[in-house]
Parts: sequence; C-alpha cells; structure tokens
Amino acid sequence: VSHPNTVLEINGGTTTSTGDLTGGVDSGTGTTHEYVHADGTNNKFVWRVVRKRPLTLSVVPEGSGSFEVNETPASAGTIWLAEQETVSVKAVPSFGYDFLYWGGEHKGTVTPTLEIPFEDEDGAALEADFISNGAGHDPVTIGTSATPGAWADAASWIGGVLPQAGDTVLITNGMMTLDQPLPMLARIVISNATLTVSNWLTRVQAEAVVVGKGGVVRTVGGVLDGEEPNRVWMSGGTLTVEAGGTISADGAGYACNSGPAWAWVNEQIAAGVSGVAFESAASGTYGGAYSGQSVRCPPSSYGSAEEPSDLGSGCGELAQYAKDPAVKRTKGVGGGAVRLDFSGDVVIDGTVSASVLQNGTKGSGNMRGSGGSVWISCRTIAGAGSVSADGG
Repeated sequence: VSHPNTVLEINGGTTTSTGDLTGGVDSGTGTTHEYVHADGTNNKFVWRVVRKRPLTLSVVPEGSGSFEVNETPASAGTIWLAEQETVSVKAVPSFGYDFLYWGGEHKGTVTPTLEIPFEDEDGAALEADFISNGAGHDPVTIGTSATPGAWADAASWIGGVLPQAGDTVLITNGMMTLDQPLPMLARIVISNATLTVSNWLTRVQAEAVVVGKGGVVRTVGGVLDGEEPNRVWMSGGTLTVEAGGTISADGAGYACNSGPAWAWVNEQIAAGVSGVAFESAASGTYGGAYSGQSVRCPPSSYGSAEEPSDLGSGCGELAQYAKDPAVKRTKGVGGGAVRLDFSGDVVIDGTVSASVLQNGTKGSGNMRGSGGSVWISCRTIAGAGSVSADGG
C-alpha cells in the first residue's frame, strides 16, 4: 500500500507512518487479508491497511495532566486514530492540579470534555491548561465574583485566604482594586475581569503575568497639581497580553490646566503677569509642542524619550472650567503612565495604552490633553497587538 498517514496491521500489531508506507500487498482500506503457508502449518499472518489520523495532545504546565480519548487513557504526545466523524477527548488533571481551560483554537473553553471533528487528513491538536490547587504544589488563590472588592479584603477571595508570595492567583470575573505592592507571585492570570490599581508605588509582580481575553488592568486619573498620581506598574519574568486583553492608563494623567506642560503658565497667571492666560481648547504637551499653540499660554515640553515615566498633561482651557475641580478631572484628561519591567519575554496580542480621554472617551477633540507614557523593559517583545500613548 502507499498512502499518507496509513497503518499496516500485521497479526493485530500496527506500524505507523507519517508519510508513505509501502508494503508488498495492495488492498482496500479496512479489508482484512490472511495468508496461510501451503504446508498447512499454523505459521500465518493477517494484514489490514487502515487509514489513520494523528491526534496531538499537550498539557500546560508539563506533567500537570493527561487525557481520555474515546474513554481510553492517553498521555500527552501524538496518537493515531482510525477515520471517524468525531473524537471525544477529556482532560484529566494530575494530583495537585485542576483543569483550567482548553488552549489553541478552543482557547477559553472550560468544559473538560470536547467532541471534536476528526475527518481531516491532518488530524487535530489539543492543548489542555491546568492550574495548581495547592495539594503538593504552590497554593492557588482565586478571586470571587460575588461583589467587587479590594485585594486586601479576605472576602474577595474564595476560601477567605489572601494571596501570599509564591502563590498562583486566578481572577476570572468581577472587579478588584489594588492599592499596595504585591509580593512576588508564581503566576497571575486576569481574564474576563478588571483589576484597578492606584498609587504610584503599587506593583503587580509575578514570574508569569497573563492578561487574558476580557481581562483589564487599569488605573484612573484626572490628577490635579500637587496630588499623588497613579500608574500601572507590572514586573516579573514574562508578560502575555492575549488578544482581547488590555493594560490601560487612558485618561489617568493630569486634569485640565494641570501638569508640567502648564507649570510656567500657572506660575505666570498666579503672579499676575499680563498677556498670559488659558484660552479655549489649548493643547497640552509632553514630548513636543503642538504647532497651533497660542502665545498667550505656551505649554512646556518635558519627560524622557529613553525612560518615559511621566503622566500626560491635561488640556489648557478657559478660566470658567478651572473653577470646578470635578469638571477639570473630566475634560481633556492626559494619558497616564504604564511601566512594564520584565526580565524575560513580553508578548502583546492585545492592547497597551496610555492615551488622552475627553469626558471618558478616547480620541481627539477640542479639549486636547497630551498622551502619557509607556515604558517597556524586557528581553524580547513580540505580538500583533498595539501599544499607544495618543494625545488629543
């Protein structure tokens, strides 16, 4: 026989080939043949040619689980199955692990058993992701979606146990706030959930940080001069921002008429210098000045191109807007600061952004704050996502 992905069964045993398998018989697929010696002895062999498909199975992390394929136990690796419409595959966790979800093209599917089509000549590949449950491994702490809560509140965690150094942390729904630095975690996964961080020194750190689909790590702003700013600061070994995941400091910069861009203007106004005043829709700056600036309120450039860490300044606007701090915090708020400091690989298939917001909406308008800063340190960076710090 000669055909890709065929199996020759001889006396019940099989020989597999990922390419052409050539033997001295020519038979239809599935047909059984028997040869008996002419002398009538029992020395005989039976052959059958069977078309099979490869099923490649993998687990993350290594050794964390195995499988049942059509109710038959199977280990990670490639197995060969006869042609059939569908195959049933069940993920089976090893001791100390729980099934998390399927990866690959079934990414995010949380049911441990899949029925997959199996008629393609190329077969199929499946990845099962497991997570430690603390039995013989690093403990796992899982956020609860009962109510939005603070990280430091035990009620925010299933079992009432706060995450400790070396833990694996899973936040898969709901909202959580964080206002203090974290110990070094083994792994943190944020998907279909929002983690809002505040304060300049608050840091999320883990050997592996994953912002999954629907996951958001963000901070808020509208900072007035003299107030402590916020930022998103993440560090550790590796960072993965999956498609649909977001790290955001949009609108987390300085409020209207606030920020380093307006330091000189505010000083002149406070000193009563004539000819200096905010005008309607003046643009804030960070790395460079907007070409259409008025001479009555020229903003100043500031910040570092090599180590960007400043917030974006808010727009410059007429005095009536400066009288109400609540209004200043919403009109033309500059972009905030994002600091990503990882010793290993950073993969961004989602969004990292520190852009200006106008009344809570990203994009340009006549209230022109400046974009903020995104500073990434890592060994390698890859992905098909976006990194931006857009001004108005």
